Amino acid sequence: MKKNILITGADGFVGSNICRALEKDYILTKLITPGVPADPEENVYSVDLTDKDAVDDFSQSLGDREFYALVHLAFILCKPGDWKNYIYLDKNNEISKNVIEL
Repeated sequence: MKKNILITGADGFVGSNICRALEKDYILTKLITPGVPADPEENVYSVDLTDKDAVDDFSQSLGDREFYALVHLAFILCKPGDWKNYIYLDKNNEISKNVIEL
C-alpha cells in the first residue's frame, strides 16, 4: 500500500518537480497557494498557511489520515528591492509555525 506524503508549496517550481518525482510511489496531499483553484478529489488544497485558523480547519478536515512524511516548501518571496523588509521573515516564520501544527 502506498504511503501518504504532505507537500506544502506543491505548485511552486521545486514543489511541482518533487510532486512529479514522487507521485508514482506515494499518495500526495498537495498544499498550494491561496486563491489558486484546489481539487480535493485529487488531494490538492488551497490553504493560507499564514492563517492559523485556516490551517486548523484543514487539519481537522484530514481526519485520522496519517502521513509518512512532510515536505515543507511553502514560503513567501520578497519583492525585488524589498530585501530588508522583515515582514517576509515574519510571514515565513508564521507559515513554518503553522505547518508544525499540522
